[in-house]
Amino acid sequence: MKTLSFVIFVIITVLWTVPAFGQLSAQNPLDELKGQVAQVLVDAGVPFTPEQDRQMALLIEEQRQASEDLFGQIMDFRSGVPQGQELDRALAGIQWIHDEFRKKFPSYLSDEQRAAWEKFESGGAALGVQIESPASTTGARTEIQQIRINNNPFTTENPGQNNFGGGAGVSFGGAFAVGGGNSGGGNFQGGGGGGNFQGGGGNFQGGGGGGNFQNNNRNNNNNNNNRSERTEIIQRGGTGAFHGNFSANFQDESLNARNPYAINKPPYNERTINGNFSGPLMRDRLTITLTFNDNRQENVGTVKAETLEGPFSLGVTRPNLTRQYNVRGIYQLSEAQSLHFGGRYGSSNRKNEGVGDFSLPSRAINSQTSQKQFELRQISVLSPRSVYETRFSIQQYHNQNRPALIAQAINVLDAFRGGGAQENNEQHPRNYQFGNLFYRTGDKVILRAGIDGQFRRQHSSNESNFTGEYTFSDLESYRNGVPLKYRITLGNPRLDLNQLELAFFVQNDLRVTNRFTFMYGARYENQTNLHDRNNFDPRLAV
Repeated sequence: MKTLSFVIFVIITVLWTVPAFGQLSAQNPLDELKGQVAQVLVDAGVPFTPEQDRQMALLIEEQRQASEDLFGQIMDFRSGVPQGQELDRALAGIQWIHDEFRKKFPSYLSDEQRAAWEKFESGGAALGVQIESPASTTGARTEIQQIRINNNPFTTENPGQNNFGGGAGVSFGGAFAVGGGNSGGGNFQGGGGGGNFQGGGGNFQGGGGGGNFQNNNRNNNNNNNNRSERTEIIQRGGTGAFHGNFSANFQDESLNARNPYAINKPPYNERTINGNFSGPLMRDRLTITLTFNDNRQENVGTVKAETLEGPFSLGVTRPNLTRQYNVRGIYQLSEAQSLHFGGRYGSSNRKNEGVGDFSLPSRAINSQTSQKQFELRQISVLSPRSVYETRFSIQQYHNQNRPALIAQAINVLDAFRGGGAQENNEQHPRNYQFGNLFYRTGDKVILRAGIDGQFRRQHSSNESNFTGEYTFSDLESYRNGVPLKYRITLGNPRLDLNQLELAFFVQNDLRVTNRFTFMYGARYENQTNLHDRNNFDPRLAV
């Protein structure tokens, strides 16, 4: 009976997996396509020349590398037939290889070969690589709406970069700046190329306390604006399959040993919950992706210090709660119109930071951080070659650090650190981004043109060390009230700033030959808080 059950299981397994292997061939699909093209040309009496064979081999290698950059390893079936999301990715990658090869290989043919190929296609024939997915039998649409490639390291779609890697070219943005602002990290004095208020990092000091205004990534992680040398896959709503997973982890102090320098063993626990879900909630209409993470920790530490009362030791707990929720979706308004949206909320709450070693519990710092983000993007496919999009996003960030005790700090070298902590600051920036893009691909020219806009509101307050800090050389000096030094910060701790930035850009990528592309364009930027208006930024690259 067991033998019969095993035989039935093997038969069912074979019948189940054979159709899946029929959908995915372990051979490079480009080799299959090249073989079919070669056969058509041989039948027409105009076969490939040795030089064309070499060029086609280079084209196949380029397409293979490009597919791996986009989709990863899609032809590795050593672990069996991919399932779920991996299967979707493999099928989408093979479909992309097929489409890109069909667009590019005719440019490698002679006039006679091209005529033979066009005659073959006009007769209703097509390349015989079948791309299908488990959902294709139900009439589901393809998952990818458009793949947008930008290989220009000096693209006008983002602020100037003084970057000469990856190709020959030049960006002139920094040359027109007032005050010497550089292209890459543009500071408050910068104009042309990177005239952002703190594009890459740095400080704008305001009053006594000062404050930071940083925009380490001009775009808000949605990659709509930061397009230098990248490929973007635009998906269609309501396609694909359902995917999801859930995991949880828990641990506590049961197996922890007590620190030999502490008189107690503080409680400890950590709990982590992760989950995600994605899929077409409305077939051919709406796709949703949800992710969440909840992490609670009670990290432990030990205080071991020397005070006037004698040795002091204590095990302490530093609670930490971090949460993050993300939602992304695509709503397909029509065959050519789609709405992409996303939201994110994250928070972090830390207590008793800074306590341990020589630092007494009174030096604790409590920190709270929250981040909110919303983005909306509408994409219109005007034609198979033309796409228009508009976008809008909002970012809000809030961070504050407060001392558990507001008092002067007392530092006794090699003994203890008591009194109140001096970290007392708050930051609350908001960032609004908007823009549009027209994108058209031709046989020889790719055109990009659009507008970028950004409005920033920055509020910060920094009262660190406003209560003062005493430093003593040893316990005897502390007992006698003779400090080594006293330090205090005075001034206006607040910084309030608004700034509007606008940019207009146009770019053409002209393919002169199969191996040579001339990329040229221009970008104009302007912003408030600067009187310089000469921020014209031409770009050239090959």
